[in-house]
Amino acid sequence: MDGRAIIDYFAPLNAWLEEQKKDRQVAGSFTSPLTRQCFAIRT
Repeated sequence: MDGRAIIDYFAPLNAWLEEQKKDRQVAGSFTSPLTRQCFAIRT
């Protein structure tokens, strides 16, 4: 699985997390470390 496949795989999850952040600011503090992990995998 290459980087692009991983990005495509996580894209829906990322979009969902962004919507959760908009709905509840509190979710941002929970998802931030997870999002950073996704970006770490990406590079």
